[in-house]
Amino acid sequence: MRIPWITMIAAAVAMAGCATTAEQAARMERDMESYIQIYGPACQKLGYQQDTDPWRNCVLRLVMYDGYWRYGYGGYGYYGGYYGYRPYP
Repeated sequence: MRIPWITMIAAAVAMAGCATTAEQAARMERDMESYIQIYGPACQKLGYQQDTDPWRNCVLRLVMYDGYWRYGYGGYGYYGGYYGYRPYP
């Protein structure tokens, strides 16, 4: 039985897109480092001391907040608005 070459190429491309758990963890660490560089100073200005749990929580909340308004995650917005509505500038 012959397998069409298109099916073999599709299977190879699908397998190439798979990432191991270690690769996923490394990518998540890189993402978190960039989030800390971007949002960490804002959390310090808000009064959180760096490298504490509340500071990390602040960084993650700012990442989520940015995702809500930039990409429209979560259906209704964080404050009950609809997509594209921003309650303040």
